[in-house]
Amino acid sequence: MAGARATADDTGGSTGHEPSLMRDTDYGWWFGADTAGQLSASISSFALPLIALAVTHSAAQAALLESIMSCMNAVFVIPGGLVQDRFDRRKLLLIWSMAGVLLFAVAGFMQFSGGLDWVALVVLSVILGIRSGLLGNTSSSMLRGVVPDEELPQAMAITHGRDAVINIAGSPISGVLMGFGYAVPLFVSSVLSAFGGGLGLKIHRYWRHGKADTATDDPCNGSADATQTLATPTAPMPVSAQVPPAVASSMVRSLKQAIGEAFEGLRWLCRAPFQRRLAFASALCNGGINGLLLITQMHVQSATHSSLTAAMVLTIGSVGMLIGAVASPKLVARIPGGPLTASFFVLFPLGSLGLALSQHLVWLQGAFLFISMLLLPAGNAVMGGFMAMLVSKEKQGRFGAAMTLCSLASYAVLSWLAGLIMERFGYTASALVLAVILALGAALVLSMPQIMKLPLPQRWEDHIEHYRLDRF
Repeated sequence: MAGARATADDTGGSTGHEPSLMRDTDYGWWFGADTAGQLSASISSFALPLIALAVTHSAAQAALLESIMSCMNAVFVIPGGLVQDRFDRRKLLLIWSMAGVLLFAVAGFMQFSGGLDWVALVVLSVILGIRSGLLGNTSSSMLRGVVPDEELPQAMAITHGRDAVINIAGSPISGVLMGFGYAVPLFVSSVLSAFGGGLGLKIHRYWRHGKADTATDDPCNGSADATQTLATPTAPMPVSAQVPPAVASSMVRSLKQAIGEAFEGLRWLCRAPFQRRLAFASALCNGGINGLLLITQMHVQSATHSSLTAAMVLTIGSVGMLIGAVASPKLVARIPGGPLTASFFVLFPLGSLGLALSQHLVWLQGAFLFISMLLLPAGNAVMGGFMAMLVSKEKQGRFGAAMTLCSLASYAVLSWLAGLIMERFGYTASALVLAVILALGAALVLSMPQIMKLPLPQRWEDHIEHYRLDRF
């Protein structure tokens, strides 16, 4: 976002006191709105598969809903990136919030009245997937326009810590709420969405598309001032006069250009062997571990008949991730990226094997999840940071959309496959299949010298030049 630095003039000026995120920017309002939205998503995402399992009595159908949602998300995530870049992000954030209010309230009332059947759940999953694809990253893309660039690392550190807390607390909260009725977490998600929307209304100091270029006559820059320069006819005009052929041709060219630009990140991932193999390994890892979490949640729920127990088992894994997040900065600074990344990828199939072999010991399964998640923050920091160095700043969004698309597609396929195998052959067979898939992803990474010989971060530029890695 070229215009993100404009917020420094709004928030950073010379005020005679130390800069403060909460005092000098609208980060506090953004943080509150984003926290409400993330907690709403965490509560609903835990509850919906268990509601589907209770309605259908089928692990395959419950997992299929997750696949449907992921597929819709994947289809709309790339156009969603363009939407978020071309329109006012605060308005999009409010649309996201109000859509959540409506969807979760209607679903809650249907569940309360006994009308939330399989068809309704499928429709809900489709709409939630479209909502997530088009608008799900709006809050994240807005952050850099809310705080000055020099304050962005601090803001992101606070936000990542908050995410770890929500990962720990969201599932148990949802499990407790389900104890009062399966409709309750849906109503709470609706209320949280409304609360987030209300806080979003308080955000006024943020980067807007076209903010520094309101004098332009280009109506596509997203600014209200620009659109007001267009003449508004007072009487109906012939179609040919409203849309001359030259204008129509220009619109078609602009559309083709926008579509081409949107898919540049995906083309780059497919262009060279290094990106292709790493993207494939990452997709297998993301899809495999999230599929494993899904079937483990459903297995513990079915085995114990307690949504709270299922939530606590997943929370044990989240505690491992939180501990890993605290240790991550020191690990990344002191351990070369190659060994750290190798350990990160190897822990997942080992943890999956442990989960498969401890089917009847649910708390031991929590311990295996804990071990699997320990190096997740450090591994993400190394891989995310290294790949970001290969991508220019103005193309980070398209690269992120491409990686998200790969991960969503993988999760959609693997979650459905895991649920189908679990229903027909049991939890152990399903977990073993996911362990094999995760081992395949780890083997791909272990066979890549560009990753295995990755040094400490300060030497990454030399490493990129040594292996002549393709840049985007």
